[in-house]
Amino acid sequence: MDNTNYDQITTWMHTHYGDGADYAVTCDGTKYTGQMYGDSECFDVNEFFQYIVTPDGKLLEAYYKVPKDQDLEEIDYDHPYRVDTVDAEYVIR
Repeated sequence: MDNTNYDQITTWMHTHYGDGADYAVTCDGTKYTGQMYGDSECFDVNEFFQYIVTPDGKLLEAYYKVPKDQDLEEIDYDHPYRVDTVDAEYVIR
């Protein structure tokens, strides 16, 4: 993905979720770094996720388990249980 697409993704994310945060997560021994975006409404059916835009312009969804009666602020955002690459065209329409 070229810088134009990276800029389009981060601009869209900023418009919808506010400022991103530099973040690094580790899932199954793989470390992912980039800008994290999202809010409390980022659910894929019953799975909570946050977006990560990597420096090379990939868009990822990092999925987190949310135990019953736990606030989203209490989640260990450093360790998602799954990270998927998503096609940005389907997200930023």
